[in-house]
Amino acid sequence: MRTEPVTMNEFAEAVRQDLQERLSGMYPQLQVNIQHVDKLQGESYLGVRIDRGDGLASPVIDLEGAFHEMKVVRPYEKVLADLTDTARSILNTMPEISAENLRHYDQAKNSLIMQAIPIRGNHDKRSEAHESCFYEVVDYKDMVIMADGVKCRLILSHYFIPFYNGARHMAFMLHGHTHKTEESVMEERIKED
Repeated sequence: MRTEPVTMNEFAEAVRQDLQERLSGMYPQLQVNIQHVDKLQGESYLGVRIDRGDGLASPVIDLEGAFHEMKVVRPYEKVLADLTDTARSILNTMPEISAENLRHYDQAKNSLIMQAIPIRGNHDKRSEAHESCFYEVVDYKDMVIMADGVKCRLILSHYFIPFYNGARHMAFMLHGHTHKTEESVMEERIKED
């Protein structure tokens, strides 16, 4: 039984070691590393990067919420069990996509199980080099997909749009983050109603 970590760095290292041990049976070349992730607007978080060793994309799990949960609510072993379940779920459902596939997206898109459609955000700079990797990079996308044999309409946007096209007819909106703006206040009021 591990002694409960005291600091965030101790917690991250304990999680790294324990996930490495618990998940290595799934993927023999699996490597779990601590990674500092820089986000937009000067924010960042400390997480664990899980590399399956197969050259495919590697998920990073944010540890800050789990650390806070351990410090305030639950013992380390229960938090670790949840993180292990999360990691297994991610690894078992992760799409077959690699950096090489994205680099040559036009040739690889038919063999991928998903289509990458980057949606520009408010801090994204337009870059021909970046955007040329994809079939399209858009600010807003209205599309129809098949899900379990049923047509579903998706609206993709960085911003929350309260009355998006098709909202009254079972369309779904996927949007990026919102800040404490008039739009986010409106979004919270709509969710409450």
